[in-house]
This record gives sequence, structure tokens and C-alpha cells, in this order.
Amino acid sequence: MKTVSAQRFNQNPAAVKRMATVEPVKITERGWASHVLLSISEYDRITGKSLNIADMLAREEAIDIEFEQFDSSKR
Repeated sequence: MKTVSAQRFNQNPAAVKRMATVEPVKITERGWASHVLLSISEYDRITGKSLNIADMLAREEAIDIEFEQFDSSKR
């Protein structure tokens, strides 16, 4: 698990969030662990929460999903 200071997190939260897509990141304040940042997929895995299709499509990473158009004439 990577560790970053709260100051570093506040200076560049996007970089720390990218790190959290690979593995959880421990955030420290004055040398003491205060928070852990992890991806939503890791959180779902840990909690055993299953998502429905609406939740999956609402995620930021769902923006790049391409869907095939259904052609009902080709049945």
C-alpha cells in the first residue's frame, strides 16, 4: 500500500486518485494514518456490494463505453 501525506494529496489529488486505481493509498496527517483512498471497484469488492446496470453506467469510467445499435430488421 502506498502512503502519501495529506499535504501531498491536497497539492495534487488527481495524481493520488490515479495511484488509488492501482492499489489503495494511505493518507497521513502529521505522520499518522488518517484515511485510505481506494477505487470504487475495490470498495465494491471489499464490501461485497453488487451494482445494478444504472449504477455501473453512472460511473465516470462508463463514459467511454460504446454500444452497438440494435437493428430490429435483422431478426
